[in-house]
Amino acid sequence: MKKFICAVFLLGFLFAMAGCGSGEHPIVGTWELVSIEEIWQGESEMFEDYELTFEFLYEGLGTTRDSWGETLFTWSAEGGVLTITERGVSETLTYNISRSQLTLTFDDGEFTEIMMLRRAD
Repeated sequence: MKKFICAVFLLGFLFAMAGCGSGEHPIVGTWELVSIEEIWQGESEMFEDYELTFEFLYEGLGTTRDSWGETLFTWSAEGGVLTITERGVSETLTYNISRSQLTLTFDDGEFTEIMMLRRAD
């Protein structure tokens, strides 16, 4: 009888663990800005003292927080491309996640901005 109860428990545990991989996107979570690099006409400038936090929620909603307050946005991400829509304006960035680091890059051909963020949650 003990073996049967143990087998049922293990089977239930396996099903519960299978449910944990619910397809949550790896960008979901809270990210704090580490640095921003801006490149224009071959000149590069680094900013490291700017406080900015992105919170990406699973439902495609999110917020940014900085010294001026909080702003709501919607987001979608697929194939290394992140689209953020804030106040009716959409911006497309490339993204890369490596361990606890998120790199967001905006490049319009003339101006490039690279944001390095670290996972805060």
